[in-house]
Amino acid sequence: MGRCVLRVALGLLLLLCCSVILWAAESEQKIGDVVVTAGRVAEPMNEVAQRIVIIDQEDIRLSTATSVDQLLAEQNVGHMHTYPGALTQVTMRGFRSDGASAGFSNPILFLMDGRRAGTANLAKIPVTLIERIEVIKGASSAVYGAEAMGGVVNIITKRGRGEQSASLFAEVGSASHFRLTAEVEGELRGLDYYAMFGRNDQRADYSDGDGDTYENTQSRGREKFVNLGYSVGQHRLGATVLEVDNWHVVQLFRQ
Repeated sequence: MGRCVLRVALGLLLLLCCSVILWAAESEQKIGDVVVTAGRVAEPMNEVAQRIVIIDQEDIRLSTATSVDQLLAEQNVGHMHTYPGALTQVTMRGFRSDGASAGFSNPILFLMDGRRAGTANLAKIPVTLIERIEVIKGASSAVYGAEAMGGVVNIITKRGRGEQSASLFAEVGSASHFRLTAEVEGELRGLDYYAMFGRNDQRADYSDGDGDTYENTQSRGREKFVNLGYSVGQHRLGATVLEVDNWHVVQLFRQ
């Protein structure tokens, strides 16, 4: 009889321990999954009614994409229509964006750090500067207006954190392909800064597996991005500058 009671007690204790561990893991996940796109304020993901897709640093690190449109295609976020000249259109929930516009008359809203991205052509935005991407699939007009009928894509850029650090990345490949990216970031007395400079060249014509060469397929790309901010209490004043080839966008903000 004593052994029976002891076994029951041990079983209940083991069950209690497992429940506590699962509860702790679930609580940690709930605290960590915070989104800012759905209601324009930070809120737990499990309290948001919309369908939200999050592409984080781990997804970006494992990806071979070099631009946002390629990254979204890999994550199966909508359907990408790619055209010559690095032009991309996105289709979500039956609505197609106009990749040639500045993003003010599209049924899909493209944001950068919660503000208009300045373009609807996601092929212009390199993944190097991205911290994470939040995507709302479906209508969000109640929060963002008529331009969010198909959904919202919010690109959250990197910002300086911690001590000053710098990195350099180089890549070479066939067709005289060469890619170089340099980054520097840090924080100092309320000032945070992040800067990225990139170069992406293909100096020879593209050749396929059958040996056929396509003339005039050389390409050269230049990328520059700076995110500068100064924190005063709970507010952050700053500016971002993004320049890709001959296209650029400048944003001043207060958070």
